[in-house]
Amino acid sequence: MASIPADDTIVLGSVIHPSKITYFQKVSEIESPVNSIEDHLNTLIESSHNFEMMYNEMINMGVEQEDLMKMKGEQKKLKKEMAKTAINLGNATIMSQNKLRILREREGAKITKVVPNSPIDWSQTELKHLPLAADSMSLDVHYFRNEDSADKVAAHAQSISKHISETFTSGRVGKRKSNLGKSAHNSVLKQTNNHNLEGTIIITADCLHKQAVVMDPFIIDPVKSVAAWNLMYPDDPIETDPKSIYESALAKTTDSSNTMHVLSGMTKGSSFVGMVHLLKQESTKSAQTGASMATEMRQEMSKYLVMSEQSGSFGPAEQVSESMKALVS
Repeated sequence: MASIPADDTIVLGSVIHPSKITYFQKVSEIESPVNSIEDHLNTLIESSHNFEMMYNEMINMGVEQEDLMKMKGEQKKLKKEMAKTAINLGNATIMSQNKLRILREREGAKITKVVPNSPIDWSQTELKHLPLAADSMSLDVHYFRNEDSADKVAAHAQSISKHISETFTSGRVGKRKSNLGKSAHNSVLKQTNNHNLEGTIIITADCLHKQAVVMDPFIIDPVKSVAAWNLMYPDDPIETDPKSIYESALAKTTDSSNTMHVLSGMTKGSSFVGMVHLLKQESTKSAQTGASMATEMRQEMSKYLVMSEQSGSFGPAEQVSESMKALVS
């Protein structure tokens, strides 16, 4: 079973021109080094986070300082490797984008834009769900603090939308990654304008589902197939008159290298973006409230001092302290 990159113009049962498949394969070859380096960088970043948690755990468990210093040294090596990989990713991305630009300029116009109707006989073809695909999930959680700045509303939304767009960079999300970033930007911008936010927790998940959709039985309609072929290859048509059909049936070989590809199966994936907004709550007391409290405390102290003088005791009693604490709590 052949595999092609995700594309919004391709649906189950559609005819895929060979020029488009060749174009997708070249794009995949160009993007392959970048994806490999990016996967390595993501692994290093995840390892760094885990190492930081382990280091803090060792401190809480009372591990000796000498061993902690060794862990710090290894953590520095890990961060240097992260920086080196990030630089390599930047260089590889620049090279990849230049190659893709040249490819689009050279071969983008050659891709057949005419898409014939599906040759599938939908009345007899059935769709079945079979466990043929990989079953995987990528989960990530990040906290973004709403920094105090002149443009903090726009900056907070921009940082979150950038993170979401960069998270969903895999081929299975395709062109929809930019829409995810825009939707997140608008949502955060609305919340930040309406509420005083301390920060936002972003939860992202990207999944591939095990159940693949396959056509079984796969039934082709002869009339639709001939119409689709003739639309794709007008210079190499299939004649439908009785004589031509008879000659084609007797012919053992053909010199034509043209082919017609029909998408007969697909895998599914899903993405999730969750947001937890933390509201900033501030407790403020006005000067008038403070002055009123001071006056009340002074009256309480004066009352207890008079009572102490009459009883012959010295200093405020324990109940006076409790009353003062109750006033300021």
